[in-house]
Amino acid sequence: MNMLHQIRRWEYLHHKIVILILRVVLGIIITLKGIFFLSNYNYLESLLSSSLLHHFAGPFWVYYITFANLLCGIFLIIGLFTRIALSIQIPMLIGAVLFINPGEHALRLNGEFVLSVLVLGALCYFLIKGPGEMSMDNYLKSNEL
Repeated sequence: MNMLHQIRRWEYLHHKIVILILRVVLGIIITLKGIFFLSNYNYLESLLSSSLLHHFAGPFWVYYITFANLLCGIFLIIGLFTRIALSIQIPMLIGAVLFINPGEHALRLNGEFVLSVLVLGALCYFLIKGPGEMSMDNYLKSNEL
């Protein structure tokens, strides 16, 4: 019982920092994916055209996905407009998990698919729980301008 009590006490004391680190790492992953898509425009275009969504693939979606990843990742890192950024990101990740990754590798579990599922789960968690206490959203809410 003493060990369980120590674990709960550690979690209670460090909850804010763990949530902050998770949110910042999530934002960095999304921003890096946006930078990757920005530098490899043809790769993203080929992913969209070879997916199950090839009827809807066009230059607009390539630019939308790229710049949404960049901006939403930066907003997640600083914790500003977090739920809006998550509302933009979640449909793109659902599309990646359901349409892009299965079309690319069929039923194999690869690193890209696992990363997409983990990021989608983390995005859903932050959409429900909010950005945490150490965020610009919380700061602006508590210190009205």
